[in-house]
Amino acid sequence: MKKLDGGFRQPMFDLRTSPSVVATATAAATASPGASPPGRQAIRGGAEEGRSGMVKSGTIMPSVDVSLWKRRVKDAPPEAEPELVDQLSGVLREHRREKADAATEYQLLWLLLPLVRRTGKLPEFRRELDRALDLASGRTDELLALASLRADLETQEGRYADAERTLRSSLKLSGDIDDGRKGSLLLKLGRVLVHRERYGQAGELFAEVLPIVETGGHAALAASCRFHLGNIALRQGRFAAASSHHRQALAVRKGLGETHAMCASLCALGAVSLAAGNYPQGRDWFVQAETEARRVDALADLAYALYGLGRTLDRLGDFTGAAPRLRSSLEIRHRIGDKEGQAISQIALAENSLHLGQPRKAQEGAQEALFHLSLLSPSGTVGDAERLLGRIALAQRKDREARRHFQAALGHHGKHHDATAQAFDRAGLLRVGLAWPMREEIEPLVDVIVDYLDGHPYPDLGERLDFAVFAALEKLHAKGERGGRIADRDRFLERAHKTLMRKTGYLDAELRHRFLLQVPDNNAILRAAGERGIGDGA
Repeated sequence: MKKLDGGFRQPMFDLRTSPSVVATATAAATASPGASPPGRQAIRGGAEEGRSGMVKSGTIMPSVDVSLWKRRVKDAPPEAEPELVDQLSGVLREHRREKADAATEYQLLWLLLPLVRRTGKLPEFRRELDRALDLASGRTDELLALASLRADLETQEGRYADAERTLRSSLKLSGDIDDGRKGSLLLKLGRVLVHRERYGQAGELFAEVLPIVETGGHAALAASCRFHLGNIALRQGRFAAASSHHRQALAVRKGLGETHAMCASLCALGAVSLAAGNYPQGRDWFVQAETEARRVDALADLAYALYGLGRTLDRLGDFTGAAPRLRSSLEIRHRIGDKEGQAISQIALAENSLHLGQPRKAQEGAQEALFHLSLLSPSGTVGDAERLLGRIALAQRKDREARRHFQAALGHHGKHHDATAQAFDRAGLLRVGLAWPMREEIEPLVDVIVDYLDGHPYPDLGERLDFAVFAALEKLHAKGERGGRIADRDRFLERAHKTLMRKTGYLDAELRHRFLLQVPDNNAILRAAGERGIGDGA
């Protein structure tokens, strides 16, 4: 790894053997309607002269020994970096008060901003980043490093469309820069595409870059590719592939001693285990991640570990144990300025409140999350909040309000082509329809859910979809309706019960008892199976 003064890392690898990656991303930047080059005018104008650019040397003698601060930054251990941020900020303020030269100001910013990123304070230094971008006019290499940092800030704030424009325009501007930095920008673009839920494009990008970085011996970058390929596989319901990618990434990151990246991989493996129904294994992965994050005081990693652990405990029926973890995750994400992460934690905490029998508190939390999401780039998480509000309205016996929320969720998830989420939205609409079951309303919803289940990998919590279908068809049968899927309704209950029992195979007796009796959805499946003589009803 080559390192610029101040700590902007530039991975060096050769992308010339894979022109399709660079050509596609660069062409998209050129062809995107309305896509302007990123950042301040310094980036929009490329290597423009003047404006606020660098002051000619010799105008005013520098008042700061920059070389001294370079040595301090280079030699500082990670635990000293927060204090160094404060010190450099003070030096910068004093330098500006003296109206000293802009060249020295820029060098101080170049030292300061990487420290700010590593200490998680980037949102607090937005103006400093803008100023650095202005002063970097004509310095293409450094301009691209700063633009990449700006994309980090935009991503952190949930402004993914802005981040994508910044990165695509940076690729367009990159021209003759070394292939290493161009590859780094491509990897960052892939991560933004994942945030924008364009998994197909992101997967193709990571899959093309992976063999190049592996061949070039860049283990950390290869692990990053595998990490994101694992997340995409998880999203697509390919749990074995997801686990394989994440285990390989974790092994590499352990070997390199990359604690932050290790925490991310541990959390990712926890998420795979959670989705696959192996809750004790998921809990263990998240506990490992929490331990590592606390050891190195990595707040963002700690927030995700606590979020995953809270969700796992909630799935197991330990609602009381889940609450403080989810609350801590929310507090940390608020503190570090992770806007979308904050909303996601808030939704999980609101769901936990619903499980604890506190629907009003749950409603307040879900509505607040929905408001915060409305200020960010559109995402499927908005639909998740709407669906939760539908479930809360059902618990409050407000069927009309519940229907409105489930339909809103269906619309949002449809815009993001999330068939799995839409299936659960339709299951919510089925529950609303059970109060006054009408065949012409119930059957179309059932048909779409069944088509989804038959045509996709069985999803996380798929047993709840099967049971929703069974309950709706059973209700129609009780009304005297016959024909269609009604006669075949027991097969959906059988599969729901079989899936539930598979999950209990991972649990000891105490956890199994809580899982089956404390979680209302699980208990409903268990009771219905017992009444129909399916399995042993337990």
